[in-house]
Amino acid sequence: MKEQQCRITILPGEKELHALAGDSLYTLLLVAGIISAEDADSDRVCLERGSVSPAEDAAAEAAVFSAAELTEGWMLASQRRILGDAVISLYHKQELPAAAQVKDGPLADGYGMAFDIGAATITAGLVGLDSLRVPLMTACSNSQLNVAADLRDRLALASRDEANIIHLAALLRADLGMLAEKLSHYAGLQPRQIRAVTIAASHAMLSLLRGRLPQAEDHFSHTEVCPAGALALPVFDPETKIYLLPAANRELGADAVAAALAADLPHKRDYDAVTLLVDFGANGEILAAGGGRILGCSVPALPFEGSGISAGMPPVTGAITDLYLDNLVTVRTVRDGRPCGICGAGLISAAATLFTHGMLDADGRLTQPEGLPEAVASRLRHTAAGREFILSPADKHFPRDICINQEDLLQLQMAKASIFAACQAVLSALGAGPGDVREALLAESYRANIRPAAVLRLGMLPAIPQQQVLSIGNASWQGAYLALSSRRILHELEQLAKQIERLDLNADQVYAEAFLQAMNFDAPA
Repeated sequence: MKEQQCRITILPGEKELHALAGDSLYTLLLVAGIISAEDADSDRVCLERGSVSPAEDAAAEAAVFSAAELTEGWMLASQRRILGDAVISLYHKQELPAAAQVKDGPLADGYGMAFDIGAATITAGLVGLDSLRVPLMTACSNSQLNVAADLRDRLALASRDEANIIHLAALLRADLGMLAEKLSHYAGLQPRQIRAVTIAASHAMLSLLRGRLPQAEDHFSHTEVCPAGALALPVFDPETKIYLLPAANRELGADAVAAALAADLPHKRDYDAVTLLVDFGANGEILAAGGGRILGCSVPALPFEGSGISAGMPPVTGAITDLYLDNLVTVRTVRDGRPCGICGAGLISAAATLFTHGMLDADGRLTQPEGLPEAVASRLRHTAAGREFILSPADKHFPRDICINQEDLLQLQMAKASIFAACQAVLSALGAGPGDVREALLAESYRANIRPAAVLRLGMLPAIPQQQVLSIGNASWQGAYLALSSRRILHELEQLAKQIERLDLNADQVYAEAFLQAMNFDAPA
């Protein structure tokens, strides 16, 4: 009788081995040099599909694997013999926990909600967990802006008086409740029907949501799960689980980790070329993945969410996002609403457009070159504080002119220099330069619509070809949504939080030098 030939495919790598039915799986892997007798863990394998014998000693496997792991196909190669063609996955110390201990699937049945809590803007999305469809999204200004624009100032106030902490926490919880009620109403639901909630935010913001200041003993790289009742979120059922997503460290919070996941940085870190992720917000986060590392830092960048700007506002209805000049002045707004302010994307677009038309010089001064169409030239005016440009004049529907002035442009210059210098610093720390960047990903607030051409025109990034610069939307919210939709991804977030390294810009010479060089508006050579 002819002996049965069997083909065994080994993952990862899809290496093919050939054996006879009845051969020991362990011996086959050992002889092929795929596993080592010195490494006890290499005995662990997973049957993806195909035929192997029952365990020769079931108790031996039960002592190593949980019932759930055995159900998923994990086994000891030394206990199994080959019966036919099979596909086998090898054990990897860093991959087994995600694959073997975490059952995949959404965090709950029915509906869930994902939040990205920014210092200036809060984004919410209602998700059908059965279909993983995102039926509705919305955003609002963070009500804490009425207390202080800069998060550091809010923390300083909170440190002085516990009543301030209680007030800041109440404002944040009220915003979350309002957004949950709004989306639920539009969907024909009650907020108490929402069964799981994920939240991405800075470490400081998550601490304020809990009603306390950040603590020295805080743990970062794990997800904190607590019932809505414990967080004083009465809009949800008291038992609804709230998942506070993991942070990398005190500076790179859950929002940065969630954005890195959405940008697929874990898979890109092993590339030779570098992927650069720039998340525009009140705190700008810059992460670089490549050469086996993910390195990140953050810089203050209030103008990018409209804070600290004379007519600034978050990217909600009516916020100016783009400026166009020809013979007329035209602006574009969020949801085509009547202009009522300017968000960070609009500030970037306006500065880039004025710079292109010679109405803004490299030093950041508004000028009035000859030959401008009258409709454009008439928008430039002198004030006691210097020149300003009228983006949208007052009318019966809105009582004041919306302008961009010299102080606004100075704030933009400072934020622009910080972003540019931080990009240079993380690239240098990875031993890379602008020529090593395969892609630069621009993340932004909900509906911000930051244009790569405008960012490059002002010199906010190192010299990277425009075709390699992509806007990817609100990556932090996308990461929160992914965690909501998959328990496996929730676990991957925790692994990613441990992998992200922080670059201290306070002692970084590259950052200091690049910041001074980047104050002017101009594309780098």
